[in-house]
Amino acid sequence: MDSSNTKKNRIVELDVRPQLRSGQEPFQIIMEAFEQLADDHWKVTFQPEQ
Repeated sequence: MDSSNTKKNRIVELDVRPQLRSGQEPFQIIMEAFEQLADDHWKVTFQPEQ
């Protein structure tokens, strides 16, 4: 099975505000979520909110 087909059209929402508020580095969490996305189907949206 081609892994890119299983990842196709998958939406992953990630909110790292709790980690940032507690002083944690969210890089590892972001990379783990990124690995779930198909190589040619990803979009990053940054919405800074308090």
